[in-house]
Amino acid sequence: QTDFYKLSLILYEIRDKYKKVPYHNFSHAVDVSQFVYMSLIKGKLLDSFEPIEIVALFLASICHDISHDGIDSTTMTNCNSALSFSFGILSPLERNHAFIASELLKKTDISQIIDNQHFWEFFVNVIIATDITRSSEFLTKFNNQFIDNGKFDKTNKDHRLLLAQFIVICGNISNCIRPFEFASLMAERINQERSSQIEYENNHDYQRKDESNNRKLQEIEVDFIEKTASSLFKAFNIFIPDI
Repeated sequence: QTDFYKLSLILYEIRDKYKKVPYHNFSHAVDVSQFVYMSLIKGKLLDSFEPIEIVALFLASICHDISHDGIDSTTMTNCNSALSFSFGILSPLERNHAFIASELLKKTDISQIIDNQHFWEFFVNVIIATDITRSSEFLTKFNNQFIDNGKFDKTNKDHRLLLAQFIVICGNISNCIRPFEFASLMAERINQERSSQIEYENNHDYQRKDESNNRKLQEIEVDFIEKTASSLFKAFNIFIPDI
């Protein structure tokens, strides 16, 4: 219900809201959105969602890190940032992204089409799921609901939301499964932001309890893949063998 030109203008507005940080920039948003698209197509999942939910899923993908400063949610909470006070200790950064994105979209030409409670609930909850510190929580839900104890029921709106959330969770770390040249470049950019986070903590008189500052990039990445990414993608592959 909107033409390509107007949609392009909206995407430009979204892009311009992203900051020029090393990793959490618009290129990352496009990377995540491409993974979501391939999951829906290769996984034959288009019929698993209502049309408005697919719109919400794509807009959440492209907006999920809008206005990101390169400082992660854990760092902000540790340093008692104003953001953590405003949105609470549960995914404050992601809730802020959802708020900024919602305010932007409500001012665009597609606002009348998407402005209903179901869209906004789906959109916001998908963005909130990109909090990487909660990935094990969503993995447990996904395994319990769809792999261990039952199956996906597309008539159940909670099932559709959980599937959408899990797709974006995997998409959010899909750089791990890209060709090595791209994956290693993204790892280096994440590491640049990690340095900014340490500086942010020092400026706020927060002392890290771990010794991760001295670990090599290769060790950090392999540890993340083994402890976080691998189990997520294994579960996703069981659910969608064609992926």
